[in-house]
Amino acid sequence: MPGTYACRSGLDTDSFTWTFDIADGAYTVQGDYPAGAYALDGEGTLSFRSGPFAPDDTAEMVGRSASRASDSNPTIVLGYLFADGDTAWDFCARLD
Repeated sequence: MPGTYACRSGLDTDSFTWTFDIADGAYTVQGDYPAGAYALDGEGTLSFRSGPFAPDDTAEMVGRSASRASDSNPTIVLGYLFADGDTAWDFCARLD
């Protein structure tokens, strides 16, 4: 799972949402964002503890580490769980 990932929105697949590096419990997002920390459980679920993906009053962001079915390359699916019950998804492929 460690590496650099680029994400596309599940709603608008023509644009990128995030590009980030992740490894060893820390992640950094390209742009002017603070570094963050995450925890990874045994099933591949990412819980973001701090940084730009950390939960706030409006939404919680969670991740799921997986392998792409077509070629087994690592992927991360980011889920936005909004306080009003809505959800949205970003699909992230490893670049390196």
